[in-house]
Amino acid sequence: MKEPLTPRQEMFKVAENEFITKSNDTKVSFLKNAKTGNIEYSVRMPNGKFWGRSRLTDKENLPLDLVILGQVADAEKAYKKFFEERPKFKASSELALLKTIKKLSKQRENDSILPLLKMSTRLYSNGKYSWKALVEYFLQKGDKERAIQTYENALNFQPENKQFKQQIDLLRDCIALKLMNECSYEI
Repeated sequence: MKEPLTPRQEMFKVAENEFITKSNDTKVSFLKNAKTGNIEYSVRMPNGKFWGRSRLTDKENLPLDLVILGQVADAEKAYKKFFEERPKFKASSELALLKTIKKLSKQRENDSILPLLKMSTRLYSNGKYSWKALVEYFLQKGDKERAIQTYENALNFQPENKQFKQQIDLLRDCIALKLMNECSYEI
């Protein structure tokens, strides 16, 4: 049985309309908003604060759902909207997106993930994981020049990133010496 692409949360009922997640003891409720009359998903964080979201409409998808469906442009718009509404969640969502892309790469042709990896670098231009994932993709394809170009593009957003600079130098040395198969590089 294949592992689902979208993460599932196991929840246990602890009160009439309150659940607790197995993974991190977060309390979740589904409450009716007094102002709108809509059912909302409400999470009580371990620090006691609440975070909520209106229920999705029939026409609305989560950004990760759009990624899975291969709707890259729509996924990118949905992520940008989400980041505008909740900027503090941007950093933590990068790894979730890359994990989903990695699962997709195992189920689909590898070329189909390139647009998703490029989208990830646009969304997380100041992060390091998306850039490294794109470099890894090119290196697996044997395209060292595009791997170098990717690191150089990353330096436009992160000019002080010494690790990216070191990787460029290492890849250039390996190409110059035609030792790419013997070169070890850390991604």
